Amino acid sequence: QFSFNFRKKQFPALADLNNGMEYMLGYVIIEAIKDLWGFDTVLTLIKTQGDVRKVLNLEEKQFEEKIFEQVYKKYVQK
Repeated sequence: QFSFNFRKKQFPALADLNNGMEYMLGYVIIEAIKDLWGFDTVLTLIKTQGDVRKVLNLEEKQFEEKIFEQVYKKYVQK
């Protein structure tokens, strides 16, 4: 079990989103990837089974931080 609160910048690890949360947050995560790196990156990540190190040369934690910061900027911080 995990908790998150976007307003307080308490974000889940992406690996924790395999219990139904991936359906709740999946759209905004994909949208954030598209906004940050373009839709081709979304497709490449799908083809490489989410290998962010290979595709973006980022560690998983860095990738998560960038994704959730984008979600925060777009949906919370207005």
